[in-house]
Amino acid sequence: MTAYELLDFFNRHAIRLEVHGDKLRLKAPPGFVTEELKGELQRHKAEIIRLLSGQGEQGDAIPRRAADAAVPLSFAQQRLWFLDRFEPGSAYNIPLAVRLLGALDRAALEAALNGVLARHEALRTRFVQDENGEPWQAIDAQLALVLPVEDIGGADAQGYVLAEAQAPFDLVQGPVVRARLLRRTADEHLLLMTVHHIVADGWSMRVLVRELAALYAARVERCDAGLPPLPIQYGDYASWQREWMRGAELDKQLAYWTRQLAGAPSLLTLPTDRPRSQVQQHRGARHVFSIDAALARGLKTVVQSRQATFFMGVAAVFSTLLARYAGQDEVNLGTAVANRGRGQAEGLIGFFANTLVLRVPIGRRDSFEALLAAVKQTTLEAFAHQDMPFERLVEALKPDRKSGHAPIFQALLVLQNTPSSRIDLPGLVLEDVPIDNGTSKFDVFLNIVEGRDDEPLKATLEYDSDLFDAGTMERMARHFLRLMQEVVAAPKLPVLELPLLSEGERSRVLVEWNATALPYARELDMVRRVELQVGRTPDAVAVVFEEASLTYAQLNARANRLAHWLRAQGVGPEVLVGVCMERGLDVVVALLGILKAGGAYVPLDPAYPEER
Repeated sequence: MTAYELLDFFNRHAIRLEVHGDKLRLKAPPGFVTEELKGELQRHKAEIIRLLSGQGEQGDAIPRRAADAAVPLSFAQQRLWFLDRFEPGSAYNIPLAVRLLGALDRAALEAALNGVLARHEALRTRFVQDENGEPWQAIDAQLALVLPVEDIGGADAQGYVLAEAQAPFDLVQGPVVRARLLRRTADEHLLLMTVHHIVADGWSMRVLVRELAALYAARVERCDAGLPPLPIQYGDYASWQREWMRGAELDKQLAYWTRQLAGAPSLLTLPTDRPRSQVQQHRGARHVFSIDAALARGLKTVVQSRQATFFMGVAAVFSTLLARYAGQDEVNLGTAVANRGRGQAEGLIGFFANTLVLRVPIGRRDSFEALLAAVKQTTLEAFAHQDMPFERLVEALKPDRKSGHAPIFQALLVLQNTPSSRIDLPGLVLEDVPIDNGTSKFDVFLNIVEGRDDEPLKATLEYDSDLFDAGTMERMARHFLRLMQEVVAAPKLPVLELPLLSEGERSRVLVEWNATALPYARELDMVRRVELQVGRTPDAVAVVFEEASLTYAQLNARANRLAHWLRAQGVGPEVLVGVCMERGLDVVVALLGILKAGGAYVPLDPAYPEER
């Protein structure tokens, strides 16, 4: 592993690394850190300390911007701002639902919410354009939200949750965050919060909940929340990123990605249930399933014995599945990184997350071992160049942009370890509530959440519901699990030959769907069948060409006349008769007449050269 990968690994697993002088302190669950991981930490200790101190290979710590300086958008923000101008909507909303059990102090909760807003400039930011059309961050000095309460009693809250999650934001007028409270009973409430992705990411939402809980507890107990001052704000990061990501650093990062993605497929050609529209609507749905704990342990054993991570193993399995579905020999697989290598950014709310592209080639005879080695190499290189903003990469590569699909990749994989979603406060318990906001940014997005070793892994396939049916995604999930089982059982076999279908599916495809045999009266040839039909329906239309037609009686009579003439010319068994005619009624008469005469016809295209 590189220092970058180690930091991202701990970020993914919500494990804290703290620097104390020349020592690293790791706050992780008992047994989480293996001896191998300890060795990697020791090997990269100096670089990790520099990175966590805000000083890595990139240079100095992120400075505070001047108080009167205009604040540009970060690269990630600029892309979302452009998308919002291009296709406004809720596809980039981040919804949050928290169940509050116990005696709630609503005033304390509202004060805590506004306390979080006061700490983080990102949540007080609007986005405006100057006279040249250039977007800038406009940061309000103060923003106070009123927390409305609605009594819903025993009503289903899903409609409220979905409506809140899907309501669009006005990035110009702001605010880019909102909240409301649903009251079920005196001791049960549901807090709904939505933040636009332009000022937050998944990590930010954990920061938001953690600080909200701390400020609420402090308000109720009338004490200090103990939240440290923030060393920088997101606007400082955006200003610094614009300065840093240019010149030599930009050239270095861009050179790698340009070389890595040269000639890569621009579209993952998964078989869809409906044609792809010209404009992606971002309507989505989810299929939730689980990965058996024993199966997950089996894959971990296979990959760890080959010095790879569980993420790399899952990426290899998922890429294989996508390649087989799409009929492609390589796949561009997207994945997300926290991109908070500098310690200054750890406690900030803002849009730091970046997207990496893993280009995975899958050879016809590649075993899982060989594929895993390729994925490992690709992943390590990508993480070493993870500071290249995806938005800047798209701008530089200029891929064939189609508004019907995401650029460069259309399948995303994220593996994360989520700590307990329960927070105990004075007289109150907070619990996360899963939300499906009915949107999807990609064709398919596989999100896997790890828990304890003895627990099944929670998996979700989020998909574009304009392209795929629910049954298709349920089948894809089954095939993913089957492929994982086969990889664990036989990692040395070619991955493109491992079975995907269950025995039931295999029987359905090979036997049930092929049971199409019908009784066939071999003694009745074509001539006899036509003559029998003449007897049954002589006046029924038998042949149609453009405006003309023949009944069965007319067809039979004309064919009989031709057959008599052909016999007079010597046509009989084993005599070949050429038919060189333009398409029309006469072609059918000719073919039937030749058969009645006992000969065989040889179709000839009038467009053929005379020599033929």
